[in-house]
Amino acid sequence: DYIMCVQIRSILASVFLGLMFCQILTGCLGSGIKTMIHKDSQSQVYLEWVKKESFRASHPKHFSPELVRKILSGLRFQFSQGMIERLLREEADPVPVFSDEDVEALVPHVVSAMSQVTPEELVVFQRSYYADSQKKKTAGTIYIKDERLYLTIKELGHKRKGPAIIFQKVNRGGGVPDPTGLRDVQFSFSPDAAAIKDASSPMLYSSGKTVVLNYKSLSSS
Repeated sequence: DYIMCVQIRSILASVFLGLMFCQILTGCLGSGIKTMIHKDSQSQVYLEWVKKESFRASHPKHFSPELVRKILSGLRFQFSQGMIERLLREEADPVPVFSDEDVEALVPHVVSAMSQVTPEELVVFQRSYYADSQKKKTAGTIYIKDERLYLTIKELGHKRKGPAIIFQKVNRGGGVPDPTGLRDVQFSFSPDAAAIKDASSPMLYSSGKTVVLNYKSLSSS
């Protein structure tokens, strides 16, 4: 009986350690398991499993290089201006999030990713570059749900041009850091007709700022 009790305790201990390891592993994985599609010094494209039972996308899809090129090159951004700033400075027009070089570097790998991504995953892309001796990156996700394409920017590597005219109370802690670069940024899409603007969009599954597109209209344009 003593030997049997020792064996049972040993088995229970092994099971407990196994469960603990799984929890630690899951925690380390964060939002989900990643499958790398492409990686170099400036670009990354990979598939990421979404750790939500409610997520089920309409994947995979065959996207032509031309369609992906339209999606990436059509995304625009501009910085919001306060009332005083609007009086003192002319509002800048929206500018492309991605340069032509960025678009061409990402297109083939996003095309490949869209053809492989499962309904439980989304496509993650990232483009890095150096500005002012600092490494910057623009990163985001793509997934399709109910014939809508959700294009989310999670991190924006662009800086506001010129000094921002802001009136605020100064505290000892200084300004609140903005590691994502998304503060006071608005996104739009060109052509505007491809963007869907309504309140009936389902829950978003990627943090950041999202533009919802009727991607089929881009295919026919």
